Amino acid sequence: MSLLKEIEKHGLADCEFNRNLISKFVIENTFDNELLWSNDFGWVSQDGNSFDIFSFQEMQNLNLPIEGSWVEFIDFSNTTI
Repeated sequence: MSLLKEIEKHGLADCEFNRNLISKFVIENTFDNELLWSNDFGWVSQDGNSFDIFSFQEMQNLNLPIEGSWVEFIDFSNTTI
């Protein structure tokens, strides 16, 4: 069970602080949503693994690159149907 599901199960889902502890974010290009930000390479395709994933705290403190906007990252790579 995911950490978010555990939080919801125990009645803590309304606490935004708890969700922020586990939320991850990426920087998406505002003109081309197929591009995500990499600190090493700049704008890269989201098909690869070279984009950076940021914590809630980093999102609050870092400056965005030009044409960038924060988007919550949801990792479906470990999801089974």
